[in-house]
Amino acid sequence: MAELAALPQCILTPRLSLRLLTPDDAQAVFEAKQESWDDFWRWGIWTFNPKEKATLADDEKWCQHLYDRMQRGEKFNFLAFERVGNTLVGQGMLAPDAHEPGHYTIGYWVRSSQTGRGYGSEIATALCHFALGALGASQLSSFHAAGNIGSQRVLEKTGFVQTKVLPAQHEIKTTGLVVDEIHYTLPVPERLPKIDVSW
Repeated sequence: MAELAALPQCILTPRLSLRLLTPDDAQAVFEAKQESWDDFWRWGIWTFNPKEKATLADDEKWCQHLYDRMQRGEKFNFLAFERVGNTLVGQGMLAPDAHEPGHYTIGYWVRSSQTGRGYGSEIATALCHFALGALGASQLSSFHAAGNIGSQRVLEKTGFVQTKVLPAQHEIKTTGLVVDEIHYTLPVPERLPKIDVSW
């Protein structure tokens, strides 16, 4: 299992610089979340209170929580910034499976103003190449709530294939709605898009 100190400062793609999240990123995350609230709220992403009650302090605590988890090697969160302009466009996540060495789950989100530009698949593809090339991953998987077409498209463009559906297993905590959970795996590395990725 990878340790935080062994991870690179950033992962570079043609358009993005992905760097490990720190507590100092709370302001940028807060701004992206405020802009994207309706989309994030729908799927329970990063939205813990109603928008009118959301504060920067919430995201300061959450970023610290994520950073602490990275220190323990539980989950690694990368914020994706445009290489030109340095705009925060989204986030990618790699979570090692404590019970299956070499197995990583990926996750991602893209702020509303940056959707439709292929950033989701660029983030996911970069993290997959990094996991396979630098972390020695032998299995990559992901999942999304039924109906989240954006996440579905990202996984399909990144080469993942659907493996199973867990009926009524995904609770969207912001709404209380319980939906099916759709699971995917990357069957062979050759399915990954070939992009220029370095770290």
